[in-house]
Amino acid sequence: MIPRDEFWRVMEAYGAGIRSAQIVFYIAGILFIGWLLLKPGRLQTLLAKLHLSIAFAWNGIVFYFVFARDMAGGSYGNYVFGCVFIIVSVLFAVDLFRQKMQFSIATVGWQKYATHCSGWHLDTASRAS
Repeated sequence: MIPRDEFWRVMEAYGAGIRSAQIVFYIAGILFIGWLLLKPGRLQTLLAKLHLSIAFAWNGIVFYFVFARDMAGGSYGNYVFGCVFIIVSVLFAVDLFRQKMQFSIATVGWQKYATHCSGWHLDTASRAS
């Protein structure tokens, strides 16, 4: 286990190093999700998946492989976690072409009310092809 001071030092460096990119990611995410909520459709779903793919790749590469590279000492933990994030990123990117997953708001029955009451405004549904 890494010392607490070392963890917070890495987090501080990461936060300072990515501040401008973080602002761009947040604004893009808010716009994509807002557009998806207002007018669900194929383009909006593609943009949401593209954003998620880029965000997971960013976390895997920039955080785990660049900033937190030496945080775990001699272990390979950061490389394992970085690879997991990159694998998730690749899965979202592959789905941009395969189009098996669609983001939409639940529209019927108890799912509609549960979605709105729980605070989770997106429901992912897989389409059979």
